Formats: sequence, C-alpha cells, structure tokens
Amino acid sequence: MIFPNYFVLCEYAVCVAFLAIGAWIFRVSRNKPDQVQTALRILSVMLLAAGWLVALLHFASAGNDSYSPPIYSPDRKHAIRIDQWNRGPVSGGNWVVLYSFHGLIVDRIAHGEWKSLGPESVKWAGNSEIAITWKDFRTPYWCESAQTIVVRCDPPPPKSQ
Repeated sequence: MIFPNYFVLCEYAVCVAFLAIGAWIFRVSRNKPDQVQTALRILSVMLLAAGWLVALLHFASAGNDSYSPPIYSPDRKHAIRIDQWNRGPVSGGNWVVLYSFHGLIVDRIAHGEWKSLGPESVKWAGNSEIAITWKDFRTPYWCESAQTIVVRCDPPPPKSQ
C-alpha cells in the first residue's frame, strides 16, 4: 500500500500553475501594444512572485510534519496513519487519515489539537470500525465516518486521583 499525501501534491501543483501561467503571460505579452504589454507584464510578475512565495513558504515549513507508521485493518485492505503537523506558535494539529484501495483513496476522518492523539490512541475494532481515544480532555475538532468505515471517537479515560 502506498501512502501519498495528495494535499501536499496539490500545494505543489498550485505553485507550478502560478509559475507556468505567469511565464506564459509574460511571453504572450511580447507582441502586444505598449499599454497592454505593460499591464500583462505586471500581472505576470505578480503571478510569478505569488508562485515563488507559496513555494518558499511551503518549503520553509515542510519539515514540521510527522507521520505515524501505518495501522492496518485486520483484513489489511485499509490502513490509518496519524499526521502530526506543527507550525510553531501559530498552529498545529493532528489528522487521522484513512487509506483505502492500496492508498489511492484518502480520507481524513478525525482532527484534533497537536499531540492530542498518537498511534496507541487509534485501534481497529473489526474490519469496518475504528475506535479513537483522545489523550487529554480537550475535545476533538471533528470526527466522522468515511466510505464503509465507522469511526467512533471516545473520550479519554478519567484520571485517577
């Protein structure tokens, strides 16, 4: 099973699209009248700058993501991984990601605060049910089922005093 991160691939595609469209507009503007050429070149430079800025910001924060090892279903047709991302003091969080059909179908099934769950918090309860237990008393942002998989989010066990 492969574990592609389609969300990152989409970010790269946006960067490449901005750069390609900006370069194409700059090239097309060569044979236009002066006023049109100036407007098109300003637009193309803005697109090129936006593409480079998005790429730079993406590369600068790329090392802050960590992924758990895959947790396979009992029949090994599905797998789940926990994606922990941290953007410093700005934000951070956890995604529980479900991979199906050899990793070609990807669904985000739960989201919570940074380090609010780990691989020990996620268990398969059969081939079509996942039980997620949060580590702390903060509630998850959301938890939902996907395809034929039922997701059950349980509160953390009470602390003993």
